[in-house]
Amino acid sequence: MQITTKPEHDPVADILLADGYMYFALKAIEEVGGARGLGIMLRSAGLEHLVGNYPARELKFSDLRYRDYAMLNKAIVDFYGRAGKGFALRIGRASARYSIEDQDRLFGLGTLALKLLPTHTQQRLGFQQIVSGFKKLYRQINYDIQVRFDETPDKFIYAARDCPTCSAMQADRPICWVFEGALIEGGHYVTGGKDFEIVEVACRAMGAPECVWEVSKKPIEK
Repeated sequence: MQITTKPEHDPVADILLADGYMYFALKAIEEVGGARGLGIMLRSAGLEHLVGNYPARELKFSDLRYRDYAMLNKAIVDFYGRAGKGFALRIGRASARYSIEDQDRLFGLGTLALKLLPTHTQQRLGFQQIVSGFKKLYRQINYDIQVRFDETPDKFIYAARDCPTCSAMQADRPICWVFEGALIEGGHYVTGGKDFEIVEVACRAMGAPECVWEVSKKPIEK
């Protein structure tokens, strides 16, 4: 699989990226791939100015854009080759774990009273908090971020027109594995350790209008 830059301009790539999201991603890459691997990936992504110079961990906005996150995602896949999906999922999970532990006041997953609720209710409330948190964050810069959450009898649907992971990119298969890993970790957290099958069924890198993930309501048997 090869990820390339779209020949036409993608306005989603121009959206500002909160510093904290890049910070958590870099921490996760260093955890999974080591400092040397992180340096290689940053240089490959054209982000050499971040080598040894992490952005602020706060969810504030400076000069980072969605295109920077997408280029980093491409660098991860290029670096790991055929094993790229597995490593990207691990990086996404680690990044989400850092975010939940450090910045939970925005998304509030740690404050939800979920322990006694059915699993699918835990999932629903968690996804609703994630969507609400993103919208609240981007209202700080007067931007109406396009993410949504829906539900069918047997699955949940998370969709993002404004997807940082694949902005300005094109590929012949879905490539938003880092964010998929983050969704897996979010579900794991709000359900007290359960994991669920999550499949990206549409991706903007393949020409879809938005990236769409289907999330099973049934936990994976361990």
